[in-house]
Amino acid sequence: MGNKYGVLDLGSNSFHLKIVEFSGKKIVNNFKYKEFVQFGLAAKSSGEVKNKYRKKSIDALSRISKIIKKNPPSYLKVIGTNSLRNINDNDFLKAMENTLDLSIEVISPDQEGKLIYDGVVNTTNISPKNYYILDIGGSSTEIICVKNSLINKILSFNIGSSTLNDKFFLTSGSIKDWYESIIYLSDVFSELHELKRDNMDSKIAENFFAFGTSGTVKAVIRSLDSFGYKTEKKYSLEDLDYLSHVLINYENLYDKEKNSLKDIIDINRLNIMLSGLAILQTITIILEINTIAKANGALREGVLYDLFQNKNK
Repeated sequence: MGNKYGVLDLGSNSFHLKIVEFSGKKIVNNFKYKEFVQFGLAAKSSGEVKNKYRKKSIDALSRISKIIKKNPPSYLKVIGTNSLRNINDNDFLKAMENTLDLSIEVISPDQEGKLIYDGVVNTTNISPKNYYILDIGGSSTEIICVKNSLINKILSFNIGSSTLNDKFFLTSGSIKDWYESIIYLSDVFSELHELKRDNMDSKIAENFFAFGTSGTVKAVIRSLDSFGYKTEKKYSLEDLDYLSHVLINYENLYDKEKNSLKDIIDINRLNIMLSGLAILQTITIILEINTIAKANGALREGVLYDLFQNKNK
């Protein structure tokens, strides 16, 4: 140990700082800090950043900068994903970098998919050779198809839990909103039908299941666990159906069920979770995924392992 490695992920819902050390090839001494900013909703149609999110983002980065300076890692990488890919505001990007006194690397969808894959395989015990990795962010969704333990295809879709929530669930989370969002998502993810056919043609589709990496998947699993619904930590489409029914009918639940949910999720963000669940359920249906398990790492872990391996060649 000795060297500290850090990553600041400027995501669509939150800015995440993670600073770790390595013991051998294992992450230890894990420090995490998060600022909830909903940056995925920041861009105007022109690509400029709305004033409300300028101040919110700069204030968050100012607080993060102070934390970094108090606990400076030996190696640090700042990355931007879909939200920063979608803006066309160089002045704001420069203001972000000046606030941090660090450069920001805006990574491509393919780079993001590769780093997510690295984060999963370096942290998760994986026995199958064929599987999907599903990463549902605030403004984009990445799907990585793995065949024979290697990346076969990376797909990125310009929809996430925050942007879907903004489109369908801002005022309520009714059954009507839910079904309208599913119809919309079926069109957004229509490209997945071709991916499914390719896997059927290769005669290995029946061996595919999925690892979920995002906050959405973690929240889904915590919610199902809170009801004592599962013990083996693997989940099916039927489980997702059950949870969507619970969330849509939240106001009609018994107090015991409401309290179980309140213990593990922010009820004020219930509709964002419902949006993420709609995305997860749509993908699961189209790809005919039978089983979903939670991965132990994703994008940030991929960046950290990449930093560690590059500095220890």
